[in-house]
Amino acid sequence: MAIEIDPTKREELKDFLYRHWPDTVEIVHALTLSDGHSIHLFADSWPHVTTLILTYNEGSAKQVFIFTTDASQGVLTLEKSGIIADLEISLVIGDKEILQRAMDKIISDPLYVGQKYHICEEVAARFIYNASFVTMNKKPLPAGYKLDAIHSSDVELIASKWHPYDGLKRLMIHYITNYPNVAIYDTTREPPQPISWVTSSGLGALWHLYTVEEHRGKGLGTLVIQEITEKLLAEGVTPLTYIQLSKKSSQSIFAKLGYVRTGSVVAFMDALQ
Repeated sequence: MAIEIDPTKREELKDFLYRHWPDTVEIVHALTLSDGHSIHLFADSWPHVTTLILTYNEGSAKQVFIFTTDASQGVLTLEKSGIIADLEISLVIGDKEILQRAMDKIISDPLYVGQKYHICEEVAARFIYNASFVTMNKKPLPAGYKLDAIHSSDVELIASKWHPYDGLKRLMIHYITNYPNVAIYDTTREPPQPISWVTSSGLGALWHLYTVEEHRGKGLGTLVIQEITEKLLAEGVTPLTYIQLSKKSSQSIFAKLGYVRTGSVVAFMDALQ
């Protein structure tokens, strides 16, 4: 069964999530977004919820977030909602078992007509910024670098380094042009070149943290994380990010900057569009 939650129930839902399901921060953030994001919430039942599915739009791209305490119920709710076939979907985030079972049960059905997907092999941990963290002092930028936002002339280049799928490239371009981002530029070159950056989404999620290899080891990644964190907090948004379990150094950096691992691990199902 899949029930779409009436918008009039969203405040009640938000209160429930704050008290009983704190790792659903993406849903809590989504409930503050404007109607232009086409937010929809599906549950297995109401008010006794074990599965919640959020869909929302970022420009022309739709994202899906799946939260459940029961994998079988999660797959069933996903199937009954009909969401997974939507050709506008660019990214699905949720428990890997659910995503794999969705692939096996729904998408592999010979009668299935809809979006095609690829599940990323490695799962990631969710890290959420701890508001009580005592801010670390920023180290000064080394000579020859400048802290800035991503220049409009560099948007396509940076998006192309994120993902090979066109749908996800378009999604990154939307992130860069609509939400806070931070970049460090190498000013020894003309024109200056972006060599470290991070972007964010409408849910306050940090994406595409990257430093060009020859500029690593100088603390530039730490600086862009500190800067984007401050920008999002100034807008009243609690930042979060997803870090693959194998990337221990990245987890350590975020932990030192006030991010706390929260909830279960997640997997990513990318749309092949």
